[in-house]
Amino acid sequence: MPEIKTIDSVRKGRIRQRIIRFESEPGFTISEETYLRFGLSTGQELNESEQHEIVTEDGVAIARGAAIRLLNTRMRSRAELYQRLLKKDFQADTVERVLDGLTGAGLVNDERFARAWVNDRLRLRPSGLILLRRELKKRGIAESIIAQILSEHNEDDEIERAWLLLSRRRAQFEGLDYQTSRRRMSGYLARRGFNGHTMYTVVSRLLDDMKE
Repeated sequence: MPEIKTIDSVRKGRIRQRIIRFESEPGFTISEETYLRFGLSTGQELNESEQHEIVTEDGVAIARGAAIRLLNTRMRSRAELYQRLLKKDFQADTVERVLDGLTGAGLVNDERFARAWVNDRLRLRPSGLILLRRELKKRGIAESIIAQILSEHNEDDEIERAWLLLSRRRAQFEGLDYQTSRRRMSGYLARRGFNGHTMYTVVSRLLDDMKE
């Protein structure tokens, strides 16, 4: 059975690592965390299965650290974290295992993410629910969660948001003919993700106001 010949300590940036070498076969490099966790020492014998477990667990620990650093910058959906970790060259099964653990610990929660995303968008850059739905789907949120979150915002709120947005731009439509004003108002609200009923209601209201 292979026996650990040497254990060298090295630094990669701010991260301390251990290089495990054997007498008769290639060794491996692991994080300090994994080295301490498994209590490795020179003279210790490790079969192939044990070596594989250590390397696998090290990959999970490193991926978990990367995920937590991403979460420390801002809240993210599970799908966003999955894609970011794959781009960092972690294996898919390792990423799934890490995300399962973070989900179980409450650090990854798509419902909480979706609710915070919608509330922040409505507060900082009001938009229609159609646009918010597209944004949430793009971030990998399940349709059942999207439906639940968006159902918390009623039609009256949607119309009020559209009215506030459009009325702030009223000066841009002054002096235009009726058809041009309607087309441009509707186009603006459509780009902001409002539905047809809301657009018709708000555009008609503002056009009536401009007649007075």
